[in-house]
Amino acid sequence: MWILRRVENYEAPDGPKFEGQYADNLPTCSEEVKIVTWNIKYAGKIGVAITELSQVQPLREADIILLQEMDERGVEAIARALRYNYVYYPASILRGWAADKLFGNAVLSKGPILDSRKILLPHANPFNGQRRIAVETFIEVGDRRVVVYCVHAETPMLWPQRKRAQIETLTRHLQRVQAQSEHIVVGGDFNTFTRREINELEEAFRRIGFVRASDRKHPTVRPKALRLTLDHIFVHGFSVLERGVWAKTKASDHFPNWVKLRFQKTHKEDVVRAGG
Repeated sequence: MWILRRVENYEAPDGPKFEGQYADNLPTCSEEVKIVTWNIKYAGKIGVAITELSQVQPLREADIILLQEMDERGVEAIARALRYNYVYYPASILRGWAADKLFGNAVLSKGPILDSRKILLPHANPFNGQRRIAVETFIEVGDRRVVVYCVHAETPMLWPQRKRAQIETLTRHLQRVQAQSEHIVVGGDFNTFTRREINELEEAFRRIGFVRASDRKHPTVRPKALRLTLDHIFVHGFSVLERGVWAKTKASDHFPNWVKLRFQKTHKEDVVRAGG
């Protein structure tokens, strides 16, 4: 199991960073945006994931894709095959595989990625010392700027109060960003193994003005009989049009979550239309 492998963390705030530009970056004025978040287990079945992302109707042609448990080769392969821009930050490197393997979060976008950075979440896994991260990106969607976060929180191996501290770190950061940005998407694997954890997570986002966008009713990991919902998407400045979980994947033990969102009119847009 991975907890027996040696882990080395990348705790510097500025990297390592991998990026690529494969999207056409065609101008768009759409009022809607489709988001997919997916933990592709250790980036192990990338070819299958590419097929599913390109052929499964709820997943195909997403505007933004959030990926967790990725290595640099897997992210590059998906972005190149499906024509996305991307940024990828590894949180750590796993020793003891056939070759050392990076482990981190990626954001892929059909629009330009204007800027990005890594957010180090507090507290290490007590068994192997691994740290988790969120990746912050600023993405151009039509004539709007959307701030998008890809999150991978720790498993239940971390004490509950320390898991809460990871979410508190994230929500404090989001409160600062809200002063400058009206359209924000936060998605990823939050490792919420109980209903209480899900309720606490939703309340933490509700307090800062976010709403749940993703489906809470369906499990997001195999086996489905466990009814575990680990993966979530929260938004600010959007209304939710559609949402779903695609449970037939053969690429991972996690199921991809998808949402279709509509931009809400902002105060700034109201002022412009009024001639202010």
